[in-house]
Amino acid sequence: MNSKVFYKNFNMPDHAVTFLNSQDDIILSGTLSIPRSPKKPAVVILVAGVGPYDRDCTQMNGHKMFLTLANYFTKQGIAVLRYDKRGTGKSAGSFENASLFDFTQDVFAAVEFLKQRSDINTNAIGLVGHSEGGLISFIVASQSKNISFVVSLAGGVVTHIKDLLLQAQLLFKAGGASDEFVAFDRTIRKQILEIVTTMPAQEAHEKLLPLVKSFVESMTEGQKGVADTLLPFALTEQNYEQWVVIFNTIWRPILLSNPVDIISKITIPFLAVNGELDFIIPCAPALSVIAQGAEKAGNQDATIKALPNRNHCFQKCNTGALSEYIENSEGFDTSTLQLITDWIVAKV
Repeated sequence: MNSKVFYKNFNMPDHAVTFLNSQDDIILSGTLSIPRSPKKPAVVILVAGVGPYDRDCTQMNGHKMFLTLANYFTKQGIAVLRYDKRGTGKSAGSFENASLFDFTQDVFAAVEFLKQRSDINTNAIGLVGHSEGGLISFIVASQSKNISFVVSLAGGVVTHIKDLLLQAQLLFKAGGASDEFVAFDRTIRKQILEIVTTMPAQEAHEKLLPLVKSFVESMTEGQKGVADTLLPFALTEQNYEQWVVIFNTIWRPILLSNPVDIISKITIPFLAVNGELDFIIPCAPALSVIAQGAEKAGNQDATIKALPNRNHCFQKCNTGALSEYIENSEGFDTSTLQLITDWIVAKV
């Protein structure tokens, strides 16, 4: 089915809304979908991952992850707030200059907005975060008494260097790279991560630029060809400056965070699901971190699941290769949607 026709057929009771992040004095714009029944339903805030995502969390393959979630949840009697990230769509502010902590404050603002409404159950506000949005959801839940439950979708809780090196290895191998290329990339990736996690940002930037430039210039024609097939995750002469910014600015707060300690402060119910063929947030390390945090918290209502044959966007897949994200005509797996929805309904 044509995706445009598919999404056009969604029939949700949508309300255009705006809310204020008073700390940064910016207006965020979104959509609040409220089911026709029950009266005063539970509500979830959808929290997007890294990137300038619109309120529908439109992916590179055209799939609209959050629009799909909102449609499914509202049919099950759950209200949904989704919004354009700051500096994106109709939301004010700067995306480029925003950090993990800024995006976290935007979620706090969304919570405060919902607390003032009379058409939802303000005692049943939950967070559903994808990738970095999963980490942000855990941060907010660890600090706010207004959150009743959390769903982490491939939550970005992997921060150990060894796990991040595994991430690249799995992605590259799924894309057909040789062991030699993986080892070659590993040398520079390890140096980058060690510099970012041990040096101040400006000092790290000054050291990283010439280091990574020298690395990509040393690549043979064969290595350049392999790297081109592994975009956007492989380093090349065309993108190395962008990658320095990603590592040292966008990912820096994540790399310096301690997700186990964050999750150890959460005692409300949460569900964490990861696809076993997700190599963007590797399944085993991510769920291990979450399990450690839940155990440290003594949280007896933490549900942690690995889902076979699912990738980072929870599509059914065979290898987890980046090419499958584009080639796959299906969006968010329906059985996974039902699993999440059933869990939320059971909690509220």
